[in-house]
Amino acid sequence: MTSILKILGVIFLAIIAIKMAPVVLGILGGVMSFALAAGVMLAGVAAVGGFILITAMTALAPLWIPVLVFVGVMLLICRLVRGSAAA
Repeated sequence: MTSILKILGVIFLAIIAIKMAPVVLGILGGVMSFALAAGVMLAGVAAVGGFILITAMTALAPLWIPVLVFVGVMLLICRLVRGSAAA
């Protein structure tokens, strides 16, 4: 008697799962499409931000390259005056 109830229970659960499958797949499809859209927008924002950063660094190169060279020369002079730390 219990094995027949188990079989009927499994059949009942299978019928419920088949009936609920479109609803569950619809919800999962909506969530996945939202995640995909958010990822595409985030990639677009990152690409635009990178383009703006590269453009700004290129436009400001006449300012920051001489400053970088000056700082490097000063650090080199300081190291040569005080001697190498490794020696």
